[in-house]
Amino acid sequence: MSHRHVCVHGHFYQPPRENPWTGSIDREASAAPFHDWNARIAEECYGPITLGVRAGSDGRVIAYDETLKRLSYDFGPTLLSWMERERPSLLRRVLDADAATRTAIAHPYFHNILPLESRRDKETLVRWGVAEFKRRFGREPKGFWLPETAVDVETLEVLASEGLEFTILDPKQGEAVRDAGASAWTPLDADHVDPKTPYSWTSPTDPSKRLTIFFYHRRISQGVVSGDTTSSAEHFADAVRARLMPNDAAQLAHIASDGEFYGHHHPGAERVLASALDLLEADGIPPIDPSRFLALFPRRTRCVSGRTPRGAASTDSAAGSRTAAAAPLICLIGAKLGARRCATRSSSSPTAWTRSTRTTPRASSRIPGRSATSPSSCGSTPARRTPPPSCARTRSGRCSPRRSAARLSCSRCSASASRCSRAAAGSSTTSRASRPS
Repeated sequence: MSHRHVCVHGHFYQPPRENPWTGSIDREASAAPFHDWNARIAEECYGPITLGVRAGSDGRVIAYDETLKRLSYDFGPTLLSWMERERPSLLRRVLDADAATRTAIAHPYFHNILPLESRRDKETLVRWGVAEFKRRFGREPKGFWLPETAVDVETLEVLASEGLEFTILDPKQGEAVRDAGASAWTPLDADHVDPKTPYSWTSPTDPSKRLTIFFYHRRISQGVVSGDTTSSAEHFADAVRARLMPNDAAQLAHIASDGEFYGHHHPGAERVLASALDLLEADGIPPIDPSRFLALFPRRTRCVSGRTPRGAASTDSAAGSRTAAAAPLICLIGAKLGARRCATRSSSSPTAWTRSTRTTPRASSRIPGRSATSPSSCGSTPARRTPPPSCARTRSGRCSPRRSAARLSCSRCSASASRCSRAAAGSSTTSRASRPS
């Protein structure tokens, strides 16, 4: 039995694109020649990755092998719902792949950033995701993918409470490590974290809640995103071999990225992946998923914390252990979600983390001109006297009705134009000057 393995995880997800009025996806011109982006990505990525088309040196197709059976993967529930309606044969191949290998893991019911949610919402999203997984795949999930790998202590506690065994994180989300049985913690350098082995995490509030953390290889995974790793099968295989030691220790080269990079973002990358897995398996590095790796090598030799404990460099075992137990995993979700500062450290105190000025997507997405403290009704006075450029209010102060496929609606408050106190009395009274530009 080989002790060296490679795990390629694909996170497959598409947001709901359905028109709420019709329940179907409108034609998207940017996805031409396909009807919409879901259809295009299915043709470029989901179909080939489940079928596993490979090509010879002359570019001609020479073999078919279901690549998905050799991957670890998760599919967002919204994507599976679309497949059920529009691509039932594709959904069947996804389910059949898991029935043969049991390598799929669960995903929250919606693609929410869990650290920004309340405890109750976290539990709901995880439980609904697990229930959807059981309904689709007919079994209990062992692993769970976190959107954007965003995490905090409460999120991990929810996963552990629901009976999940492992999750996959970015190497930068671990801050301290110690060997199992040791008491002193060592600060963890994200650029030199050893992702070849799984780590054990224990809840600081309830020691009975434990979870296994897999860190993916950052450079190889970033190469998948940029296209460098998937430039050729030989380059992909060489990158994996360079991360593994030539000994008998159990080790895992873990690669994780959005699955759409194989074929959609980088055309032909799905064939490179299939060929690279062939090369690695011939070299004694077979593909494996985290669940199978834990079954073969159950012993966890290292424990991880998400924050550098005070006194981690010292050998004060009792104090170091107590401080480490109270250290939470950090939440690294960046500013792209509207957060001004999330889990940032002070230059004067590198171990002092603050999230006091973070704004959530809900706060950053409030409608301009409306009060942030209380919802405004259709007839209430707007918070700003002068409408912003995006506001559809006209100079007369009335809402400009817009005609939709189903009814006439108010473009400002989504109420029926007949019920809007500021709307024109019927479409016939809407003058040319009052129409939105």
